[in-house]
Amino acid sequence: MLKQIVAHGSLVMLLMQHCGWNLMLALTVLIDSSITAYTFATWKQPSDLIALSDGYSCFHRKIWHIYAVYGTVTSMFAITIERIFASKNYKNYEKTSRRLGCALSFGQFLLASLFEFGAIVTFDFTETRAHCFVVTRRGEKYHRPLAVSLLILEIVSLVIFHRLLRLNQRRLQADTHYGLSERYQITENVRALKLLVPVVISHISLSVIVASVFSIFSSIHLEPHTRAIAEESLGFLHAHCVIVPLFMFIRHRRKEEKDEQTSRVNHLHGAALMDEHDRAITKNW
Repeated sequence: MLKQIVAHGSLVMLLMQHCGWNLMLALTVLIDSSITAYTFATWKQPSDLIALSDGYSCFHRKIWHIYAVYGTVTSMFAITIERIFASKNYKNYEKTSRRLGCALSFGQFLLASLFEFGAIVTFDFTETRAHCFVVTRRGEKYHRPLAVSLLILEIVSLVIFHRLLRLNQRRLQADTHYGLSERYQITENVRALKLLVPVVISHISLSVIVASVFSIFSSIHLEPHTRAIAEESLGFLHAHCVIVPLFMFIRHRRKEEKDEQTSRVNHLHGAALMDEHDRAITKNW
């Protein structure tokens, strides 16, 4: 899908990284879920259920989850910054190099790695649980404020995307006579922002749900085995791996259908073309 996107190299680079983080998240969740399913399918005695749930095993099973989550958020914010530059410098942005994209790619990777380092330092390797968690009790004080900060970062990204989308749409509707390069860049901005806004909304929705459920679990003091079953049943990382790519795929398919409709109309001639024009003119009467 990304190979078919005609966009600035910096945007394509950042989108590929964002998809890479989501792919990493999906793979880690798939591997961890397979281990859990195999354990429950083959256990013969209670000790078998915690054979792969000691501190170090849980660390290797779960630490990549949180790394991928950090990467998806930081890469989305990097895309936000790139779109700000694209909207602000629309007159000559098409001719610029990919230096901005490279700098933002390195920055978001470094930021996600710093967050991951904090998660490693605060991970409790001494705990053995029936169900492995991304966040141990020792790391709650670190992850709670960080989760709130990342949620605020996503909300800021959404607000900026909406403002940039309205700004570029107003530019297209204005009577200003833009050059071919300027109009192309404005159109690209609108197309890219329409693709990204639903993705950010899905990020925020899932983050709010996860934060709310986590707060509920922390306040009602469930029994250890009941809490493990509840958190395993409400695995929103699994939903994240499906919903976010699905949003991008649906938006891409809608764009393809619109392009196919435009191409079909452009190939009409004679009476068929006149009929199509009549339908377009009378559509909103």
